[in-house]
Amino acid sequence: MSGQTNTTSANAALHVATAAKDAAQWAVVAFFLSIPLLAWRTVETQTALDLVSRWPQVALAVATVFGLRFLYQLATQARSDGDPLARVGTRLRRTLSAKGSWSGPALIGLAAIFPFLPLSDRYMMDLAVLVLTYVMLGWGLNIVVGLAGLLDLGYVAFYAVGAYSYALLAINFGLSFWICLPLAGILAAFWGVLLGFP
Repeated sequence: MSGQTNTTSANAALHVATAAKDAAQWAVVAFFLSIPLLAWRTVETQTALDLVSRWPQVALAVATVFGLRFLYQLATQARSDGDPLARVGTRLRRTLSAKGSWSGPALIGLAAIFPFLPLSDRYMMDLAVLVLTYVMLGWGLNIVVGLAGLLDLGYVAFYAVGAYSYALLAINFGLSFWICLPLAGILAAFWGVLLGFP
């Protein structure tokens, strides 16, 4: 009986060491990726732009990545060994795999209330709009290249047509945002059809 207990504790120690090593590797990658994204922020002063360091945010991001990856690895290893923690890992996997049913409405709700949160200043709003713009570009490219199997190297040109159409309509004709937005989308789609039809 004591030999089985020693084997179980040795396996548990091996699982923890393996999970910690894997989580540390992920944390190192997160550290290097968060340096250009989180470490500094430009702040406008009276005379120029200043760089403000934000190392606590980097440390928080790295610690979050480490902790989540560590827990994920422990749950995955416990499931493969038939450990009682396997049920926790199975529930975690089911929750993550079923995220499509609730994450879409949750993210839309978060986007709707984001401008009213105390942390959302102009910088955060501009960053969120930029991130969502590139997410939409990535989704569109995934549809064209990934799902349809077409090689479209000029995909971003239609994004540029929409952006320039919006800017020209707003500046030269003085149209509002809600009028320029659908017109820019229609013009970008029109040029896509025009160039894609032949």
